Amino acid sequence: MFYSSSPLAGLIPLLIWMFLFCWPAAYIAGQKGRDMVPWFCAGLLFGPMATLMVGLSPALPKNTAPANDADSWLAANPDSQFPARLAQTHEAARQALRKRFCPDCGAPLAEDDLFCGGCGRKAN
Repeated sequence: MFYSSSPLAGLIPLLIWMFLFCWPAAYIAGQKGRDMVPWFCAGLLFGPMATLMVGLSPALPKNTAPANDADSWLAANPDSQFPARLAQTHEAARQALRKRFCPDCGAPLAEDDLFCGGCGRKAN
């Protein structure tokens, strides 16, 4: 078995692997409009296969927005009912926060209730 007195000797094969496969895969992915970190990790795990896969994959269009970009989705779908539904949901949440509930039984209390109608406990 090969033994070296240098503690960094084990890093040399890893650095060579990263130089040959990880960085090229990440660079090619970035040039094609893809996220670089997953392709760097894929290059670390799969080596030349990851570099080959990202190299053969088509480039993403420049105007493609990420799937979680809500503003661009709303701009692309102006007829969507989403803003109206969101406003209704926000209003319902505001109304729910204004309500009072009995701490014992959880029954809803009106603004002017002094006692709970369900269990009879004094309302705070």
